[in-house]
Amino acid sequence: MPDEIDPTSADAIPVPIQYIDVERITITSLNSLAETNIKDFYNIAGPRALSEPWTGKTVFDLLKPAPPAGQVWILGELKRKVDSTRPENCRIETWQGFSKPRRRKEIKEWEEFKAERQKARDKRCFPDIIADEKEYDEKCDAARLKLRLPDAPAMPCQLNPKEEKQMETSGLWICMISTHQRSHQDHIGDVGKASEDYHAMVHTPIDISKAMKIPKAKEAVDAEWNKLIKKKAWLYSTVRPRREVQDQAIAEGREVHFGTLMDLCHLKHSELAEHFHVYKGRVVFRGDQVKDESGYYAVFSEQGTSASQMAAAKTLDAMARMPGMDGENSDAVGAYTQVPLIDQGVLLGKGKRDYIETWISLPRNRRPQEWDQIEDPVCLLRLNLYGHPLAGLLWEKHCEDALFSFGFQRVKGWECFYVHKKEQFKIQIYVDEKTKDSARLVSRIEEKLRDQALYLAEIIVSSNVQEAKGRKYNA
Repeated sequence: MPDEIDPTSADAIPVPIQYIDVERITITSLNSLAETNIKDFYNIAGPRALSEPWTGKTVFDLLKPAPPAGQVWILGELKRKVDSTRPENCRIETWQGFSKPRRRKEIKEWEEFKAERQKARDKRCFPDIIADEKEYDEKCDAARLKLRLPDAPAMPCQLNPKEEKQMETSGLWICMISTHQRSHQDHIGDVGKASEDYHAMVHTPIDISKAMKIPKAKEAVDAEWNKLIKKKAWLYSTVRPRREVQDQAIAEGREVHFGTLMDLCHLKHSELAEHFHVYKGRVVFRGDQVKDESGYYAVFSEQGTSASQMAAAKTLDAMARMPGMDGENSDAVGAYTQVPLIDQGVLLGKGKRDYIETWISLPRNRRPQEWDQIEDPVCLLRLNLYGHPLAGLLWEKHCEDALFSFGFQRVKGWECFYVHKKEQFKIQIYVDEKTKDSARLVSRIEEKLRDQALYLAEIIVSSNVQEAKGRKYNA
């Protein structure tokens, strides 16, 4: 692409040329500052030749129909018309942040640009305002439809045609298949390749103020709050003024931490049709805003969670397919919240006396009404919450202690990889899930940890399951 794009040439733009304004902005990959970002008028500058081939984009503004009475077009958006010296190419929120000298400069540059643009418009034989609005909308909509990205597909399923049965329920196809041996499928793509699967399973964040106005989103967020309240993740009965907690900690020479909670909302499967959408609420600890009793940012251990290696997962995956072997993976429910923060000193190998209290401020709309009489109320955080700087490490140590109590040992040279030599079990652990095992060990684990989650996420188990064949266990 050696030259700038000329919209008058055939197929250069997807809409009729009378629909675009005269200004042309060309952004290129060239190193020359004069050719990196070029602003000109296409009908005056023409298809100017550049120094070498380039990639990038060229932007033309669409002309607009006449605005309704009392309104004006500002950067492609209809705004209420007001008496102001603000240039039409400057947004209100940007203009408000400018100093007086900067405003005078913007006004001067806008007047100069407006005069040059009018000369370029006068040179054309097309009107500056769209007359036939209906035809304009139809052709612009057709261009958008032609150029838009395709809808991201759902995750594909590969079925054995001989064993496939389909049934339609509520407009959705549910695939029901029996166990079969599937042929090998490569999962390694070329470098830089983004398949259709890459765009699947999108989580779109929803601003919490908007989420509270969407019934299903509000229900999801409220359910998360209620779940943590039911678990007594924080202790309402310990509420005190923050200053009082600080003064006591300083007087006793103890370290305490102060933080806040934040609720989040996401829309799962947002790339799919609306009937697939699911709102997910989450309440997290603001780990980036933790301060100590003196008001300084709190310092935490730099030790992070161990790395779970892909090679270990693939090794267990292969072993589980050997004769007389089997494997499963499953999630743990409410993973991090299974660890009381009072155990942090023991889990980190220091001792009970090294427990550091964490006091939290609740959002105003989640506080009990009687807290309004307390200045800057805080209460004690009891459970390990997502977002805490030590959340992952404490959860890993908690799970590792449970594994060791059942006779598991670390596999030398591998992190998050454990073996039970007597039972011939091998387990790989990675953040946030819970495993199911064969009859002998599962019953013992569930008996001891019925009210606790045991493992992290993406656990793969490989074992001799001769005595457990045909049985299923729910974690």
